[in-house]
Amino acid sequence: MIIVPMIYAEEWAWMEARANPIRDEFSTGICAYDQTGKICAAFVADSFTVDGCGVHLAIDNPMAIRRGFIHECLHFIFVTRGRKRCFGIVPSNNLKAIRFNEHIGFRIVAKLEDAYATGVDYIYMRMDADNNRWVTPEQLQQAA
Repeated sequence: MIIVPMIYAEEWAWMEARANPIRDEFSTGICAYDQTGKICAAFVADSFTVDGCGVHLAIDNPMAIRRGFIHECLHFIFVTRGRKRCFGIVPSNNLKAIRFNEHIGFRIVAKLEDAYATGVDYIYMRMDADNNRWVTPEQLQQAA
C-alpha cells in the first residue's frame, strides 16, 4: 500500500462518492492505493478552525487500516497541521461508521435530531490530540 496526498480529480471524485467533504481551497486529503493501483481508502480534512477541523474517512479495503492509514491521517491532523481536535458527523443510521469511529478513538459529543433526514439524526463525534492512541506526546510536542 502507498499513502499519498490527494491531488487528482479522480481521487476527490472517489471520496465524494463515499462521503460528503466540504471542498474549498483549504481542504486537504490523503489517499491509500493498493498494490494494483486502486484506491482503497481516503481521508479529507476540511472546515478548518483555529484549533480543529472536520474529517471524513472512507475505506473500501480494511487492509488500509492494518497498513497504518489511520495513523497517517491523524498524524497529519494533529502533528503536521497542529490541530488540537477533529470532528466527524455521521448519520445515526450508519451504525457501522459510528462503531468504527468509536473504536479508533472518537467519542460522541452531540446529536442533532432529524438533521440528516426525518428520523435520522446527525451524530457529532470528536477526537482530541492529547487523548488518542495514534500520536505520541513527543510527536505533539514537535508540532507545538
